[in-house]
Amino acid sequence: MSEWIKVSERLPDEGQTVCIFYHGEICYGYRYRRNYAEKKGNDFFEPVRAGYSCVREATHWMIIEPPK
Repeated sequence: MSEWIKVSERLPDEGQTVCIFYHGEICYGYRYRRNYAEKKGNDFFEPVRAGYSCVREATHWMIIEPPK
């Protein structure tokens, strides 16, 4: 089982899909974007499926392993 990782300690790889902890809630299926639009520090998590917003204030993330 994966462990929660603090965003302040380490970030996922570019484009990696993870679960995030944001404002007291667990949010599934977010993809990490680093330096979006080639702007340094423009990092966020975006919903993989559908959504109109991105998350910049996530505090933790983890990789969810699919069932075997």
